[in-house]
Amino acid sequence: MSLHDFFEVTVNQYLQAKADRLQARAGVYQIKIDAEIWHIDLSRSPIKVESGEAPNPDCALELSEEDFQKLIEGKLNIPWALATRKLKLRGDLKKVYELRELLT
Repeated sequence: MSLHDFFEVTVNQYLQAKADRLQARAGVYQIKIDAEIWHIDLSRSPIKVESGEAPNPDCALELSEEDFQKLIEGKLNIPWALATRKLKLRGDLKKVYELRELLT
């Protein structure tokens, strides 16, 4: 499955189905995977999942596709990935854990 299909179809449908439970996690998550950038906006209704940069993300991640796969499978050790720069973060660290929980 391509990243485009994963975000535009799978993540979008999954989050829309859980929309009523996600209001407490309002925020904007930006994810750069290799050369592609996606953002998930839980701060509005309906939830938006789109390609491209978010204007003011609460959390911006940058990682490889392999490490993103590990993140959503719950197999990426986040402190280790940050220390080794396999995961680069701007913004709220707590949002990284929330994102992992949302997508697993």
